[in-house]
Amino acid sequence: DSGFPPLKMPYARFPNVTVNEVTEENVKLTLENTDLSMANALRRTFIAEVPTMAIDWIQIMSNSTVLHDEFIAHRVGLIPLTSDDVVDRIHYKRDCMCDDFCPDCAVEFSLDVKCVDDSTRAVTTRDLMSSNQKCVPVTSRPRESDSTDYGLTDGLINLSLPSSLPPFSLPPS
Repeated sequence: DSGFPPLKMPYARFPNVTVNEVTEENVKLTLENTDLSMANALRRTFIAEVPTMAIDWIQIMSNSTVLHDEFIAHRVGLIPLTSDDVVDRIHYKRDCMCDDFCPDCAVEFSLDVKCVDDSTRAVTTRDLMSSNQKCVPVTSRPRESDSTDYGLTDGLINLSLPSSLPPFSLPPS
């Protein structure tokens, strides 16, 4: 016994959930009469149950910059991807019958960037090329008329290459 009275939260076991809006891509809801642990548990469940794709295997063929391969790989792995119509059909590598990678278990990206003038070269998501146009970096997707679609036109800045450094390139991953 800690000597403290037990903490009572009678509302925590019976939260009120109001669904405000449901679209193909979003669900907006209001959660009331509960504590933060319940809200966090729901948030974590939503994150775990939404299928996503990420860059998780990178092979660097040539890197002549001062940036370590691991740093570049980490930065590329942080790029958010759209995966419309792809994520539900792609197989886990462990479940695929291919020897290496195939279109059924992987989407291949390539990045080949060189700094050729006296200024710093920003490497953005627009420099990352995908083998499947349904799976691209979020900000590389052209904006369509619907405001819910993705779309910065310039891309996210992922790395900057100073002009004094030789070029680097990343092969398809």
